[in-house]
Amino acid sequence: MEPLLYKLLYLCKQKGKMKEKGIVFLLIACIVQTIYAEDKGKYVLKDGRTWNYIMYYSSGENNDTIYRSYTVEGPIEFDGKSCFRVSGGTMFYEEDNCVYSYVTGEKTWHKELDFNMTVGMDNVLSVDSILVGNQLRRRINLGYDIWVEGIGGRKCGIVANWTGPVPGSYRGSRVISIYDGDECIFREEDFRKPAYTTEIKKVRSELREESVYDLLGHPISTTTKGINIIRQSDGNTRKMIVK
Repeated sequence: MEPLLYKLLYLCKQKGKMKEKGIVFLLIACIVQTIYAEDKGKYVLKDGRTWNYIMYYSSGENNDTIYRSYTVEGPIEFDGKSCFRVSGGTMFYEEDNCVYSYVTGEKTWHKELDFNMTVGMDNVLSVDSILVGNQLRRRINLGYDIWVEGIGGRKCGIVANWTGPVPGSYRGSRVISIYDGDECIFREEDFRKPAYTTEIKKVRSELREESVYDLLGHPISTTTKGINIIRQSDGNTRKMIVK
């Protein structure tokens, strides 16, 4: 929720042209819209979503690559759950910010991705957030892989270790792009984009550095009825009329 909220606050303070009631209304609308967007955006499994990836393998003395993809179909009722089938094969379901796959031979579910993990758990090196479109997503760095909430893993998409058939010895894989239908929503380089934390701190700092004065130049703690002088962190001043 933070990105849109802080941007709106910053815009309101910079422009100084909105009445207080209007600002409150916009903030409420922004919060509701953002919560709804984040709730929809956190899911990895979506009908029509496709992961395009490269698989590396060795055959004798030669190393080579294969370009492949898999697509999600669903939802489909399976084992009493609302599930998704991947390219006509394995069944998956998502719950409490975790992705599970069905192991047919064992007739049980295996946890593939867990976006609730924190630093120190299962070799997690760091946890931060990045922007994907207009939504803030949690990113988990495990060293050997990077997971992004609502997107999947850099190494194998929605599975912890892709072991599909290759004409030789499997050496590894990496996701190169993710599509929702015809729209590309994520690329390989996005897994390592800068964290959003720095920008949030910058906006917070700018908001704190604004000062309010009365017409005589005396500092006041908040705006009062009448004309207020707002001094911004960059040295510029403006007038704000409060009715």
